[in-house]
Formats: sequence, structure tokens, C-alpha cells
Amino acid sequence: MINYLKNIEWLDMSNIIAACIGVLGTVLAQIIARWGKRKFESRGASAQQTVTQTANPTIKSESSPRQQQSQIVRVGLDEAGVGRELSQRLAPMETMLAVIDAKIAPKSPPSTSTDPRERLAVDFFNQGNDLWNADDIEGASRKWIAATVLNPKNAPAHCNLGAALGRKGDIDGAIASFSKTIELDPNDGAAHYNLGVALGEKGDFDGKIAEYHKAIELDPNYADAHNNLGAALGRKGDIDGAIASFSKTIELDPNAALAHYNLGNALYKKGDVDGAIAAWHNVIDIDPQYAAHYNLGVALGKKGDIDESIASFSKAIELDPNDAAAHYNLAFYLSLRGDTSDAVRALSDSISLDEKYREYAKTNPAFDKIRNDPAFRRLVYGE
Repeated sequence: MINYLKNIEWLDMSNIIAACIGVLGTVLAQIIARWGKRKFESRGASAQQTVTQTANPTIKSESSPRQQQSQIVRVGLDEAGVGRELSQRLAPMETMLAVIDAKIAPKSPPSTSTDPRERLAVDFFNQGNDLWNADDIEGASRKWIAATVLNPKNAPAHCNLGAALGRKGDIDGAIASFSKTIELDPNDGAAHYNLGVALGEKGDFDGKIAEYHKAIELDPNYADAHNNLGAALGRKGDIDGAIASFSKTIELDPNAALAHYNLGNALYKKGDVDGAIAAWHNVIDIDPQYAAHYNLGVALGKKGDIDESIASFSKAIELDPNDAAAHYNLAFYLSLRGDTSDAVRALSDSISLDEKYREYAKTNPAFDKIRNDPAFRRLVYGE
């Protein structure tokens, strides 16, 4: 058995020797059995979606689960993160769940328990936190599994294990771990929040909303819970509720760029274009590198401010040169302004990134001003 523990390389032998003084052989057998039952699948945590652009500009939206570090993900406002046509209307608001990257419980002080298993469980728990912070999710998972085996009532270990399982794509395992945390500690607001994120990943938006409400009930100042509640309400079509939640997030954290961004999306959906523009300007004031320039460009264009719209799409392209939709929309507004050579150049860039924009340009009336230009006809019609 000791040889087995050496082989799996995640139990400190000096600690095991101390723990074995008070641990029966059945406990070690339980560790082996539990370890054998766990399966870890590394599925990658990318949620970047492709945005489809039709004849008119589109707008992009985002929201995110609670994360150790902010991850910016842009998606469309229609199903599966796909942007649809925008003329005088906007497709339904869409939320984004990139990965379950929940807030983990902090390290615990050294245990004063006389039970060597509980002391060792605390050691493993803290080691797991160190590995998580070093982005070693696999190693952190093992440590937190060991902590839950040695002390099944260690609620923070179950919560952190759920975060690790979610990061690895095991949503069912994450839900089970967060549910166990709540069973052990019903007043753990972060566990309710994390469970809400996991339920949303499974498509249970009613359950997700209920868990966010519970997290807020336990901690009315839980800014991230207010933000994600707003995103979920927006997905359900409750735009007024979404606006209220995003506004509350901003009240609690005025520098929450994501909340300002989401507020802009909700206001735009409600028809308050000026409010949306103000919200997205706030985003850029907080973080000039934030992916709000694209949406700002759409809104400014809708207001007829073509020059500022062009400036916003140019900035979006500076931040993401491979954003084909931004190149296309830049060409769209350059054409409306009559800047033929620049419009053709921007359209060429969009087509080089995504061939579908050649077809869009054939029927988009925004290009009628430059449709007879020889360079445009060579690019679009191959003449």
C-alpha cells in the first residue's frame, strides 16, 4: 500500500507516516477506492465563439462566470453566441459562460485537531490552493480529493474541488461538489454562486437564477452575483431586471468594466442607444483595451455619427486584427462616407479573413456608392 502511495506521487510520505498513527487500514483503502473512481478529463477551456455578419452591422455581448482573473469573451446576441442581422432591431440578448472558473475558498490556518486525518486534510487543502494559484489544476484536484477523503465534512475542500472539476469540463462533478458544499454549509454564498454557474452550463437557467438569488440573499453586496443574475435575466428576456442587476453591480463596484459592458447591451436592447453609448464609453474609460469598441461602433453608426463609428471599428481592429466582422463594418461605414479606396481595403481585409463577406458585399446597399469602382468590382465580382 505504501508503494501505491509513492506511485501516485501526491501524498507527502512524512505526513502519511504521521497520519497513519491514527488511521485504520480501511481509511487508506477508501482513498484508493475513491481515487480509482475519479476520472479527470482535460477538455480545454475555450469559449471564443465565431461571429456571423450579415448585410448590416451586428453587436456583440458578453458576461462571464466568477473568475480568479477576468477573462474577456465576446459573443453575439443570438443563439449559441452567433450575431444576427441588425438594421433597426437587435436579436435576443445572449449570455456567455466560458468555463466554470469559480472563486475558491482561501487557505485554512493549521489545524489544531488531535485527529491526524483532519490535520493532514488541512495540509492537502492548502497545498491544493497553492497548486491552483500556480495553474496546476490537475494537481490541485488531487489534493482536494485527498482532503475530502480524509475529512468528508471539509466544506471548503468540496467547493474548491467543484471549481477544479468545472475548469476541467466535468460539469456534473462540479454540481455534485457544490451541492455537497451547500449540504455541509447552507450559508456559503460562494457555493450557491458557483452552483448557479454550473447549472447554467447545463442549461438550467431557472436553477441558475435561483442560486444567484440565494447568493445575494446571503450577501447583498455580492457584486459578481448581481452581474451574473443580470446576464441570466437578460437571457430569459427580463431586460428591466437585467438593467437593475447590472446597475446594482456598478453601484457596488464602479470599476466593474464587465457590468458597464453588459449594462450597455441591455440598454441597447431596450432601445436606449444613448444610454448604451454612455455605458460603453464608461467601459473604455475603465479599460481602453476592453472589447467594447465594436459595439460602440455599431451604436454610433445607428445614431448617424459615421466618423466616430469608423474610429471605434478602427480601434476594435487594432485590438483584434483578425476580427473579420469589424473589418467588414469598417468597410460598411467607410463606403457610406464615400471613402472608396479605404472601404475597398477594409472589405478586402474582411474577405481575406472570411470569404462570406464577399457575398454580403454583393447585396449590401451600403456599398452602392462604390459598387461601380473598378477595385471594388475586381474584389467582389472578380471582374
